[in-house]
Amino acid sequence: MARKKSLRSELQRERECRQRVAQARERMNEETIKHNARPPTQNGRPPGRDAAERKRQEQLAHEAGTSVPLPVPVWEDFAPPPPGVLSGLVGGKARHARA
Repeated sequence: MARKKSLRSELQRERECRQRVAQARERMNEETIKHNARPPTQNGRPPGRDAAERKRQEQLAHEAGTSVPLPVPVWEDFAPPPPGVLSGLVGGKARHARA
C-alpha cells in the first residue's frame, strides 16, 4: 500500500511547485524584455538576410528552369485492376471497360 503523506511534505511540495512557476515566469519576462529590446527589422528578419534570401530564390528559379522534364505518364500505372473471375461473371467486365 502507498504511504500516507504528511501535511508538512505536502506543503513543502506545494511551495517548491510555486517556486518553479515563479522562476518560469521570471525567465519568460526576461525573454520578452530581450525580444522587445531588439531593434526593429524589416519583415521581422535580421538585416542582411533579405539579400541572401533573394539570391537563394534566384538560384532555385534558375535551377528549376534547367531541370530535367518529368517522364510522360503511362496508362498502365493508372488503369483499374482487371476484374476477378467471379466479378467478371456478374458484369465486372463491362464496369472495367467503362472505367
